[in-house]
Amino acid sequence: VKVIAQAKEKGVKLALVTAASEAIAKSFLSFNSIEGLFDVVVFAKKDEPGKPDPALFLRGLKELNLRPDEVVAIEDSLNGVNSARAAQCAVLWLTSNKAFSAENGIYQVRSWEEIGQWLQVAEQVIRPLC
Repeated sequence: VKVIAQAKEKGVKLALVTAASEAIAKSFLSFNSIEGLFDVVVFAKKDEPGKPDPALFLRGLKELNLRPDEVVAIEDSLNGVNSARAAQCAVLWLTSNKAFSAENGIYQVRSWEEIGQWLQVAEQVIRPLC
C-alpha cells in the first residue's frame, strides 16, 4: 500500500484491474482502507471475458484516457501478465518464480520494495523529459 500511496502522491494515474466481481473488488478495497487510492477500478462484468483476455486492461486504459505505451501494469499472476501484454502494456511481474525468463515488455520484481525502486527510476528518467 505504501508504494501505491507514494505513486498517488506524485500524481501517477492508478487503476485497479481485477477479474474479481464488483462486490468482491469493493469489499477488498474497503477492508484494506484503500478506496481512494485508485482513479479507476475495473472489475469483471458477467458478459466480459476475464484475464488473460485483454478486455479488462483495454477498458482500464480507456477510462484513464491513456495509451498502452504510457502504462506499466503490476501483476502477480501469469493470466494477468498475459492479459496486460495482450493489451500491449509493459508489465512488472511480482513473482518469485526462479524459472522466469525476461521477455519483451515483462520485467520480474520480487517485492513491493523493488516495485518502489522501479517507480523511482522511472520518475528520474521521465521527469527531465517533461
